[in-house]
Amino acid sequence: MTTTIKLKWLLALVLIFGGFTLYKLFEGLAHNPAYQAYEWIFKIISEFGLFVSVIVSVGYFHHWFIAAEEQKETEIGLRETLGKYVDRILLNSVKRGFLGITNKE
Repeated sequence: MTTTIKLKWLLALVLIFGGFTLYKLFEGLAHNPAYQAYEWIFKIISEFGLFVSVIVSVGYFHHWFIAAEEQKETEIGLRETLGKYVDRILLNSVKRGFLGITNKE
């Protein structure tokens, strides 16, 4: 695992657990009778923490798992389609490759 991937995972985990910590901390403060005047601010901050936690987790997991798989499938489909049409249009493309045909003919 490279350093950038480790840092991405660390950032995702910090944002997920940090957002959930904000949610729980400020939710508890919102229900405290001593801070009755600031209850609305604490609720906004707690909901923002929950929002960050959920959105970041869903976004990161989609980006790393689902989008990577979709990109591989798209590349495979594109290679198959291009290969089929290039082989039909350009003669000897399998033997010499696409660059061999474009440089010589």
